Amino acid sequence: MWVTRFAPSPTGFLHLGHVASALFGWRYAKPGGRWLVRMEDIDPQRCRAEYATAILEDLDWLGLKPDGAALYQSARMPAYARTLAELDRLGVLYPCFCTRSEIAREQAGMFSAPHTAPDGSLLYPGTCRHISGPERARRLAEGKPHVLRLDMEKALALVREKASLEAEAEAEAEAEAEAEAEAEAEAEAEAEAEAEALPARSQCGHSPHAPERTQGRRGEGQQQARIGGGTEQDHFQMKRSVWPLVYEDLDRGQVVCTPELFGDVVLARRDVPASYHLCVTHDDAMQGVTLVARGEDLRPATDLHRLLQALMGWRTPTYVFHPLLCDAQGRRLSKRDGAASVREMRAAGMTPEAVRAMAVFAGCST
Repeated sequence: MWVTRFAPSPTGFLHLGHVASALFGWRYAKPGGRWLVRMEDIDPQRCRAEYATAILEDLDWLGLKPDGAALYQSARMPAYARTLAELDRLGVLYPCFCTRSEIAREQAGMFSAPHTAPDGSLLYPGTCRHISGPERARRLAEGKPHVLRLDMEKALALVREKASLEAEAEAEAEAEAEAEAEAEAEAEAEAEAEAEALPARSQCGHSPHAPERTQGRRGEGQQQARIGGGTEQDHFQMKRSVWPLVYEDLDRGQVVCTPELFGDVVLARRDVPASYHLCVTHDDAMQGVTLVARGEDLRPATDLHRLLQALMGWRTPTYVFHPLLCDAQGRRLSKRDGAASVREMRAAGMTPEAVRAMAVFAGCST
């Protein structure tokens, strides 16, 4: 039974692409699991409360009722601030004072490729990473506008070191457990040998000095508990020790991550003290999402989210990706291209069943 989520940005009315995505996660969660709704509304310039209300109304009309109240990211800024503080404590954040135009100009003067990250964003050349501590402090004291970036090189080094230490600790624990089991087995064998050497004290041959035999050895039972009786958290801890970073894709199996292709990504913007990557990874962990169902366009970003999970010690969910819904010309449905909204379909007299039937993924290349 999966816990999935539908996480739209309330920048417009619900359209068929949204419905297809919502149904995709819903079908994995039902019956027996949980389907959550989360409003990714951290952008104050584009997100509007009336769109969030309309999305919830349209989902209800479609018969897609979330298991619990919708979560609004705009109300969770203190939680994101705590995550940023922890990342800063780990030494993997730094302030960047560059503007987009400055980054573009610097990129234009570079001959190396690529200049873009896997999601199409400009690859940051790392200019502010090399600013000295005193200069950085001076700019911050002057109130210079800045974003907070993840130092990718330091983050990867920290996760590698963490994985190595966890692997060493696990190997030491296993060796100690084996030594303890062997010592217990030897002690039992010696006790049994001593008991067999004593003369019989009764007709039944029972010696008051002989230890009673039990079903299996104590050490043997403990070893079984260690191997097969671990909790879900135990198994998660073992998975986190793996390097390179990986995640499970329901369709492709284990996927190896390459977050370094994103460079030093922004985790807190100038206008908002957070970012999509930070918020979505944080909330999936805090809401207990076990299956992240998302579009193919977000597949590359999953590598970056896996890195944040490793840094913060958050649980790694399983992932599954759906194709993007396209129009008759093969273009991805989007609000800015005027995709028909569920509101308009309702007004035209369509039934919820008809709208749901239309929300079928068709061959859109990604």
